[in-house]
Amino acid sequence: MTETVNVRDGLFRAGPEGPVLLGARCTSCGDVRFPASPLCPECLSTDSEEADLGATGTLFSFTVVHMKSVHFDPPYAVGYVDMAAGPRVFTPLVIDAAKPFAVGMAMALEVLPMWNEGESQVTAFRFRPS
Repeated sequence: MTETVNVRDGLFRAGPEGPVLLGARCTSCGDVRFPASPLCPECLSTDSEEADLGATGTLFSFTVVHMKSVHFDPPYAVGYVDMAAGPRVFTPLVIDAAKPFAVGMAMALEVLPMWNEGESQVTAFRFRPS
C-alpha cells in the first residue's frame, strides 16, 4: 500500500471550499509570510499566528523550463503568485494550452500527489490558470 505524505507540514490544509495555503502573520507588526517561519523577517519578533492565505492569487511572473528536474519532466512551468493576503508564493504552475500564461491573470490552488519518493506519494501544491 502506498503511503501519502505532504511535501512539508503546515503549507496547506483542506478548507470547506477546497484547499487553502497556510502562512504566518506576525502579531507584533502584522507581516504575513509564506511559508510560516518562527521569526518575522520584518521586525524579528517570534510572536506569530497561523494565517489562511486562501486558494486564489494573481500571476506575478513565470517561466517554462525545458530541462528535466528531480520531480518534473520538461516542459514544466514555475512562477510567482501574489496571494490576496499579501505574500508572493513561488510555485509550480499547470500549463494549459487553452489558457496561456499572462502576468496578472487569475490563478487557483491545487493540492494533489505530484511525485513518488520510494513507497510514498508526495502531496504538494501548485497553481493553475482559473
